[in-house]
Amino acid sequence: MRELSKAGSTDKCDVLITLYENEDGIEIQLNSPSAFQFGRSIKDEIIATLNNLGVENMKVKVEDNGALDFTIKSRVETAYFRYTQENIDWRKL
Repeated sequence: MRELSKAGSTDKCDVLITLYENEDGIEIQLNSPSAFQFGRSIKDEIIATLNNLGVENMKVKVEDNGALDFTIKSRVETAYFRYTQENIDWRKL
C-alpha cells in the first residue's frame, strides 16, 4: 500500500495523519491513549472532513496524542491537500 501524504506530529496535543490508497471506502486505523473514550468522535470528525472534501476511498492512519477536533480536521485537510496538490480556496473551508 502506497503512502500518499502526512500532516501533523506525534507531539502532545497533536495528531499525525497519514493517508494511504484504498479501494474499499474510508478505513481508519486509530492509535490513541484516549481511543476508548473519544475514538468514535475522532473517527466521526475524520469521516466528516473527508466527506466534505469529496473523498470516498482512503485509508487513514491516526496517531493521536490528545488533539482537539479542530486540530484533527486541519491535519486531515492538510494531508489531503498535500496529496492532491490542488489550489485551495481557503474561504470555502
